[in-house]
Amino acid sequence: MKLTLEKQSPMAATELVACEIVRGVDFGCVWHHHPEMEITLVKRGGTERWVGDSLTPLSPGDLVLLGSDLPHDFRNDRSAGRVSKNLEAIVVQFMPHILGPDSLLHPSMRGLQRLFQRARLGLEIRGATRRRAIRMLERIVRTKGLPRVILLLELLHDLSGSKELREIASPGFDAAIGATSSDRIGKV
Repeated sequence: MKLTLEKQSPMAATELVACEIVRGVDFGCVWHHHPEMEITLVKRGGTERWVGDSLTPLSPGDLVLLGSDLPHDFRNDRSAGRVSKNLEAIVVQFMPHILGPDSLLHPSMRGLQRLFQRARLGLEIRGATRRRAIRMLERIVRTKGLPRVILLLELLHDLSGSKELREIASPGFDAAIGATSSDRIGKV
């Protein structure tokens, strides 16, 4: 399996925060990476998620924050005999420098800077934080423009202070290496 660079969503041309609801028999992606950060909520369906060097079974309510250029794939494996035809997920993508190129250097943004650093390995969102985040994602889906950006910032602020986030990929996993050595990682 070869790692591919996903092209930017056409929605990114008009929205700082791209948001879509994925429905069908698969997630419409392959093992890939992209410069945008991504929040994915699996509402139903799917068999597994691959993030970095971690393969995890999917269940409804699975919620992750993925850092920029982190290789990943969400699957609905038909060969596993568990395929769901009613898959549904919310996918939100945004650039890490959404507030400007030097915004994360400001002292008031240290929490967000730490969150984005941790997201380089992918973060599974759990507990009460997950429940709050799901409610915010449901609101993000229904908005556009500046209100969507504001809701995303509120969500990121909540995540930056949470102790209910768990790294997904191994501590030694390097997304830069994964993005340049796709054949080796794909075989794993």
